[in-house]
Amino acid sequence: MSPKSNDPKEGYNPNAYLRYSGMVMQLLVLLFLAAYLGKKIDAKLGNETLYVTAMLVLFAVIAYLIKVYFDLTKNP
Repeated sequence: MSPKSNDPKEGYNPNAYLRYSGMVMQLLVLLFLAAYLGKKIDAKLGNETLYVTAMLVLFAVIAYLIKVYFDLTKNP
C-alpha cells in the first residue's frame, strides 16, 4: 500500500474553477439582457406590471439550466 500524500494541491484543478466561474458570468449576463429587453418591451407595450420581463427572465433561467445540464453530462 502506498501512503497517502498530504499535499493540499493534489486535488486542485484550476480549469474547473475557470469553467464554473465562466458559467456564472454567462448566467449573469443572460439574466441582465433578459431583464433589460423585457423592461424595454413592457415599456413599449405600456404594461404597468412587468409580465414580459418576468417571462423572459424565467425562460432564460430554464434555458440556461438545460444548457448547463447538457454541458455537465457530456464527456469532458
